[in-house]
Amino acid sequence: MAKKKTNKKTAGSRTTAASKSRSSSKQAGGARNKAASSKAKQSIEVRPTHDQIAARAYEIWLAEGAPTGRQEQHWLQAEKDIIRKA
Repeated sequence: MAKKKTNKKTAGSRTTAASKSRSSSKQAGGARNKAASSKAKQSIEVRPTHDQIAARAYEIWLAEGAPTGRQEQHWLQAEKDIIRKA
């Protein structure tokens, strides 16, 4: 069996160039990921809790004179009010 001769200098420079290329790709990808995650944080919608909505719906109900049959409208209005304030 014959051994292949390799030029160490050439092989080393190929490895270095490939390493640099991968390294710069990782850095660019990291910057993209940071930008994407900050956008995701900004677009996360915080939902009000059941208790918050119930309390606000009760306030609306009282303010309107405690009418019957408008529970759903009061609930939906309470959700909108709380989300708008956040």
